[in-house]
Amino acid sequence: MSPHYLSAPVHLRLLGLARIPLFLILLFTLIGWANPVSAGSLLPSPTNQGPINASPAVSATVTVTPTVTVTATTGVSQTTPSALTETTALTKTIALTGTIGVTTGAAVVSRTATIVTNGGYIRSGPGVNNSVVAVGARGDTFTVIDQDQSGNWLQICCVEGSRETWIGAGIVKVTEAKVVTSTGVLTATSVLTGTSVLTQTGVLTNTVALTTTLDASSPIATISTNRGNIRSGPGTNNPIVAVGARGDSFTIVAQDEAGAWLQVCCLEDGRRAWIAESIVAVRGDLADIPVAKALFPADFRATWRVDYTCDSDRCAVPACSGTMSAAGRQFVRTTYLEIDRRVEWAEGCGDDSYWLHQVDNFSGNERYPRTADSPLFHFWIGALSAAATERVTLADGQSVAVICAGPYTQETAEDDGWTSVYTGNTCHDLRTGMIVTMHYDKKWLFSGEFEGKTYSREFFGDRESYQLTLSETNAELAGE
Repeated sequence: MSPHYLSAPVHLRLLGLARIPLFLILLFTLIGWANPVSAGSLLPSPTNQGPINASPAVSATVTVTPTVTVTATTGVSQTTPSALTETTALTKTIALTGTIGVTTGAAVVSRTATIVTNGGYIRSGPGVNNSVVAVGARGDTFTVIDQDQSGNWLQICCVEGSRETWIGAGIVKVTEAKVVTSTGVLTATSVLTGTSVLTQTGVLTNTVALTTTLDASSPIATISTNRGNIRSGPGTNNPIVAVGARGDSFTIVAQDEAGAWLQVCCLEDGRRAWIAESIVAVRGDLADIPVAKALFPADFRATWRVDYTCDSDRCAVPACSGTMSAAGRQFVRTTYLEIDRRVEWAEGCGDDSYWLHQVDNFSGNERYPRTADSPLFHFWIGALSAAATERVTLADGQSVAVICAGPYTQETAEDDGWTSVYTGNTCHDLRTGMIVTMHYDKKWLFSGEFEGKTYSREFFGDRESYQLTLSETNAELAGE
């Protein structure tokens, strides 16, 4: 007898399922976490959390105030602190005379709200009857601007694309910080002339960092204004994802039909973005640059076959099959396509589930991407520029160029000394970054004592397998 017979399968009753074990329900629930609309999913995700980036891409004005020490003949010394926002190297000759106003101290309270639940709905107004404009993840932090009369709802700043948003006070932790501001006067009785070299380093916050690796064979766009907003899509109605400075250069990879917006590569995280042609100087011939094409049609649809098998007495059913489907719903801010994703199981062998995603129709990236620790369960990872590693033939005979990755391994601790170990691979379409296939094997390992013997990660043959395969789609995929 293997040690798993020690525990009754009470997990079958936790979600009201008579025929499917908790480890399967938890497993399939976790894969569905992206931008939750309803609880529960039959696709696994070991993190049980989709880190939704509800933080805005905010432009910042770079301000550097050098530290200057002024000593009067009275022996009084006053130091004004530096404000750091980016790496700055300054050499400054300082000539000071007369009366100098110095700001130093009255208290102003600044409040921040940090989400403490696994997910938090952010709404257009105070109350659950207002629409959800975003879903935040545990740890997301926002500035508190105001609150309603009851104190149950906080107005926060800022969710991308929204001026006024609200979150329930019960799902956040509010912290306060005091900023000191007051006015004093320092009078210098002599002229001080000197030279100081100031080298200061800081980070431009609330914007995505930029990279400067260029493709010499492609046209280059160099920002010619003091700064330039870089957006998620072609047009000022798309959110700002970064702010470039004069002289920043990028490789041009595409343009819109009018040639008014250029798609450039790349932000620090590898994403492509857009910049207005009017604020850059172009080196090279734009005639060689292709017109960007939307990755998904407005009526996008796709279907995957899902097959599950289990070789263990732990399982209520030895096999279960179903379909996962995706369908475009509407565009958000012209760039993001809302996609309904559903999982439906045959013959009642599992609970059907539903999730909502938002995918950038030009880059293929999810608006609220997952963390990197669950790569098996990423459905849209963005258009890929690398060479294909394999080709996958769909049920309709279409051959798709894909990049396959893995094996990925992840472990999840269970009760009574058991550990579940997942090992799997993924393949994504080159053009859209959409998942084409995913497969994993799961084994249960036991550590502990049983019938007088001590075991360490012992495998008794209990295992399950999960296979996801794209059947058909009306999206254009990578061909030859």
